[in-house]
Amino acid sequence: MSNPLIIFGAGASFDYSAFGNIAPLTNDLVSERFLHHDLLEKYQGANDLLSDMVHQVHTRNRAFETVLSEMRERAAHSPQLLSQFAALEFYLKALFKRISTPSDLTRRAYQVNNYRIINNRIHAYSGGRANIISFNYDTLFEHTLGAKAPKNMLEYISGDIKIFKLHGSHDWLHIQPRSLMGGDPKTEAEDIDWYLGRPDFIENIRARNDTSPYHELELHERPNRNRYAWFPAIAVPLNSKDRYVCPPRHIQALEQVLPKIDRVLIIGWKAGDQLLLEMLSRHLPNFGYKLLVISGTVDGAQKVAEVVRDKLTAHAGKIEARGGGFSDFVGSDISHSFFAD
Repeated sequence: MSNPLIIFGAGASFDYSAFGNIAPLTNDLVSERFLHHDLLEKYQGANDLLSDMVHQVHTRNRAFETVLSEMRERAAHSPQLLSQFAALEFYLKALFKRISTPSDLTRRAYQVNNYRIINNRIHAYSGGRANIISFNYDTLFEHTLGAKAPKNMLEYISGDIKIFKLHGSHDWLHIQPRSLMGGDPKTEAEDIDWYLGRPDFIENIRARNDTSPYHELELHERPNRNRYAWFPAIAVPLNSKDRYVCPPRHIQALEQVLPKIDRVLIIGWKAGDQLLLEMLSRHLPNFGYKLLVISGTVDGAQKVAEVVRDKLTAHAGKIEARGGGFSDFVGSDISHSFFAD
């Protein structure tokens, strides 16, 4: 029975359903279609930041991650600009929570989608067991699991389908005792205002690397939850990241499962995360597994395959690249043969 590793990038959630795109690619975060103006009004700092990026991304055709990374470097010594980056985290959390929640416009796609088909393949050929790495803030894949969707951080790595969300999730939180915040904010809105006024507080916590994210449900179930304030546990899309936004025990669990993998499926991931590429190089078997890259175009898939091949030098020649995107893949015979052979 197969033991697959499936890596979902932004392209997987973008090509989520045959009924239309409801989640953005990274560059689409500054596209009119995916800009939610009520959220921008609420998180003014994110509004200011994204406004500064529109012309760079759309007029000059530059990558969102590259532009944002340059702005982050310029913001290093500016409290106002750092506050805008903190506001961006709150905005992205709210945006992807909305994307992950069915509405009248998205309900059909929410019910009939490609993640459900992948789930069917896992149950048909892998005994319902698989290992998922997701770089997406949304919870579109988790919703396909129904009652088996993880409700706390341990359940992500203890079920038959293990989910490793390396860049965080819209429903994950970093929590801090209110007593450490020098005040006694009473509402979430006040928490946000407090953090936006002190963006260095968030940076210092992350730099210490001694806090693990919590699932929202874990905080809500705490009888003393009012003693805690929260901020988002997501990694904003920068070119280079020096740490993951997930618990260390998730990383340890991933390192333990990688040597047992017999096939790797990459869908909509640009292979830009060096930390993961290095981990795969260290822990995947040196031989005996196959690797398939799915992207929107053949050229895009081949570029990803080249990056992966360069990093996984022991596996040169064993990587297949296919265009057509997620929808084309799940509708083809190869979505069966990949898992079955």
